[in-house]
Amino acid sequence: MTTVYNGELYPSGDDDSYTEHLTRGNTYQIDLDGLVNGSTDSTSPGVLDPILSIYDSNHNLVASNDDANGAANRDSHIDFTPTQSGDYTFVVTGFNNETGDYTLTIA
Repeated sequence: MTTVYNGELYPSGDDDSYTEHLTRGNTYQIDLDGLVNGSTDSTSPGVLDPILSIYDSNHNLVASNDDANGAANRDSHIDFTPTQSGDYTFVVTGFNNETGDYTLTIA
């Protein structure tokens, strides 16, 4: 199963969430790629710097990532193996309330 979501964080401070049913014991590769946004900030000039958080069905944070490879890659990546089958919510935010487009891939 591969699911792809294309979204936009706007206005500043916006967050988007997506819920998927995941199966216990399966490993999922989740990628959140920020796209060109024309920003002039010093952290990620010209590109959205996204943050990815995963919550279980009880609203507990079970995983999060900001900057998969530090300054070399401001996108987010999580390899996630749920300990229970159920619905998980993927929340996308921008670092420092940054705005812009992104692609979230769950595979």
